[in-house]
Parts: sequence; structure tokens; C-alpha cells
Amino acid sequence: MASPIPTRGAEHHSMAVTHLSGCVQPKQEWLAQMRAGQFGCHSVDEKSVDVEVRGNTARLAGRTITDAAVCGMRAPWHLQPAFDYARVDGQWLALRAVGTSW
Repeated sequence: MASPIPTRGAEHHSMAVTHLSGCVQPKQEWLAQMRAGQFGCHSVDEKSVDVEVRGNTARLAGRTITDAAVCGMRAPWHLQPAFDYARVDGQWLALRAVGTSW
């Protein structure tokens, strides 16, 4: 299954990911861990999705039950991901992703 966070293309070069633990990680470091198999997403059951656009900024937030393995521990995670975007030169770029639980 594809990652719920864009892995290439429409991200700002300084995009960061904030994990459930509160750890803030640069996008490239997080992607390297994904490629190394430290995080594995098996399925995502979307429960809700909300999008709010204000001028040149937007926020996508939702609730999911995600079957994922994190550092070898596989479990159904009740995640509430939020993604912040900015429109730059006509293209929406992801600025940050924050994961919390519900």
C-alpha cells in the first residue's frame, strides 16, 4: 500500500513529519526510514477527511485506522493525520505532516 504521505513530487524542500511521539523529523530522513523498512503501511481505513482552503494555504485532516508496522511492531493505529500545504507558483506543496491519535 502506498504511504499516506507523498513520497516524491509535491513537497516543499523543508517539509517535516511530526510523529505521534512528538518527534519532528525532516522528510528525507523519514523517507530513508520508510525505504529501510522501519515503517510499513499494510492498509488504511479512512473514517473521515476534511479539507480547508484559505487563500494560498490549505489543511487536509482526517481520521484513519491504519494497519502498520513501526519498528517491527504491527498494530491497528487510530491515526489523525494532518497535512499543511501552501500554493507556490500555482502548485500546492506539502509543508508539514503531523500525526496524532484519536
